[in-house]
Amino acid sequence: MGRGKYKNKPTGKRQFSTPEDILAGTSTRPRTFRQHEAEHEEEESREESDEGSEEESGEESEESLEKRKGTQGIIEIENPNLVKPKSVKARDVDLGKTTELSRRERFSVYPLYVNKGQKLLESEKKKKLKMSDKSFHIVMYPWFAMGHLTSVLHISNKLAERGHRVSFLLPTNTQAKLEPFNLHKNLISFIPITVPHVDGLPPGSETTSDVPFPLHSLIMTAMDLTAPSTEYFLRGLKPHFVFHDFTHWLPPLARRLGIKSIHHCIISPATVGYLLSPERKINEKPLTEADFKAPPPSFPPSSIKLFPHEVRQVTSATLKQFGRGI
Repeated sequence: MGRGKYKNKPTGKRQFSTPEDILAGTSTRPRTFRQHEAEHEEEESREESDEGSEEESGEESEESLEKRKGTQGIIEIENPNLVKPKSVKARDVDLGKTTELSRRERFSVYPLYVNKGQKLLESEKKKKLKMSDKSFHIVMYPWFAMGHLTSVLHISNKLAERGHRVSFLLPTNTQAKLEPFNLHKNLISFIPITVPHVDGLPPGSETTSDVPFPLHSLIMTAMDLTAPSTEYFLRGLKPHFVFHDFTHWLPPLARRLGIKSIHHCIISPATVGYLLSPERKINEKPLTEADFKAPPPSFPPSSIKLFPHEVRQVTSATLKQFGRGI
């Protein structure tokens, strides 16, 4: 027979037998039955092997699903709190290594620091209360010069910050000049003193800023004349301490009243050692300008060198009478 209609399809390649060929027992059609059977058996064996592998993979997938049901399968994290620490020998210890605390440990340690800080604050408050319980009453009586008055007022402010009470003796007309610098008016009180008149001083002169330099010794003489009024105030105030600088008569007066006196000098120690050293009076000779050109014998080595006009001023201020008989 002829070929089928479609050439490119399998049906188009088939060879059909004629009735004569069938009766004769011969046919042009190829005998491929056994070949197909063998191929079919191979396909079945392949399918069985594939099914076995699929069953194994299915069992593995079931195990993985069971693992995923728990939290260990989802997040596989090692808990550091459950891990047993390894035993480290002394020779293997790393001294430079720093260990970080866990979040739980940090939160457990933080309250300890807070409590410690609160205890420190409470102790500081108690110390301040104790300091306020031990507050003192102090009297200030500086030299009647604005540089001395303002310097002592600064110290008074510092003492008032610590809770101490200060009574400040000063000339009457000078109080208005120092009032703006009083930072603790509840603890620092100004007590005005009338400056006695001294022959040679202009009327109303109270401090060294009111007179020229040659008349400064007369201001000291006027200050010495305030000893009776100073004793009157000290008896009424009954302070624990009295600060002074140039009033040489104040320490014996305070000792007589049972008050401790403190000498407070605003001049630098180098100046006092250079000008007022006792070694300058060892020879018991009157001092001259030549003596002040050089420091005293035991004065430390320094580069201090006074000019001629400075020597004249220092000599006049040191050698002339300063106050009553001094």
